[in-house]
Amino acid sequence: MRYWKLIALPVIIILVTGGYYVQNAMAGNDYPDFSFNKVDGAEEAVEDVTLLANYHEGRYGDAVKISGDGSVYYQDLSYIDRLAGNLHKDPAIASLQKEYRGFMRGKHANASYFSQYKDVLAFASVEESDSRYSVVVDTLHTESEESSSFRVNLPDSEEYRMMYTESVELTDGVLTIFARSFRAGNDELHYYRVDMDSGKLVGSGQLHDDTGSPGEGSWTETRSLSQNRQGIAAAEYSVFQVNEWEEVPGPDGNTQPQSAVSELVLFHHATGDKEVFDVPEDLRGSLHTAVLDGSTLYLSRPSQAGTEIMAFELTDRNMEKSKKVVQLPLASADSGESVADLAVNDGKMYIAGNGVSDPRLFIVELTSGEVLYEGVIDAGQHQGELMVHELLIP
Repeated sequence: MRYWKLIALPVIIILVTGGYYVQNAMAGNDYPDFSFNKVDGAEEAVEDVTLLANYHEGRYGDAVKISGDGSVYYQDLSYIDRLAGNLHKDPAIASLQKEYRGFMRGKHANASYFSQYKDVLAFASVEESDSRYSVVVDTLHTESEESSSFRVNLPDSEEYRMMYTESVELTDGVLTIFARSFRAGNDELHYYRVDMDSGKLVGSGQLHDDTGSPGEGSWTETRSLSQNRQGIAAAEYSVFQVNEWEEVPGPDGNTQPQSAVSELVLFHHATGDKEVFDVPEDLRGSLHTAVLDGSTLYLSRPSQAGTEIMAFELTDRNMEKSKKVVQLPLASADSGESVADLAVNDGKMYIAGNGVSDPRLFIVELTSGEVLYEGVIDAGQHQGELMVHELLIP
């Protein structure tokens, strides 16, 4: 029995590891199997809909993916699938990994890092070395399967303590990289335009030109409204919301944040030009679920009777001209509901709700405003709470 320690060690590891997964599997059996339950419309309308959510019962909960095939919880996944992030994987990334396995190997599984223009697929990632930042650009010609890679040093990057890729947009011969940057407590969004033939930087700047440093108790926040766009196909514009916040006294005597200024910044990928529009006060709180489709920005606005889906044509240059597409009986005043996410695909808008025991799902034809589908995310009898945070359409 001289080798009993060597034998006992792997047995203990197997028992502990096996017990962990058996416990997870048993716990997972108590969670409900969600499904789409039609109220009105065609059931096949939701065949390609996927919802990413979190489910909680008391102190316990888990991430869950809901589709027409039912529910998959994070704890149901194999160890390999967990490492690969397969529960939350964007359908666009899954498709790229299947079709271009060699090119995709080792790359971030984030659709915002990729953009495709005609037969050119581009990937860009900001990297740090010796306190300086550069961007690595990899390209694949999908027809010839030829690939290339180059690196571009980013100007003045030593001033920042952290940078990362926010999104990537490829147009005819020019790649635009939007990078989130941090220095001295400030959060900034910069753009870098790279000529794909020469591999050289042809333009850069800060997306929002601050007129001065924010005073005490105030700050600026820049958010992308373009990342909700489905897929990685090239787009003509990127759209960002810039909010200037300030602390003001609240009714209880404590301070609370208030939006002092809200603007939309429209970035033209082909030219690198920027345009700035004011956001009307009644729309400022509606942009968190905004989704860009071509040159139209769609957003949801709460009303007494429910939710108004609004359309803003970027070519109008004036958000006051936003038009109502449809009003839905979702998230009306005092209902406890809210709009979780919007998605647009093939002329249809998909709207998912939150805040009630069985959240609702709508599909609307954008041209006519006709409601094609209304349903609930149903799990029968359950005591927990489902919170949807993302809606995916392939």
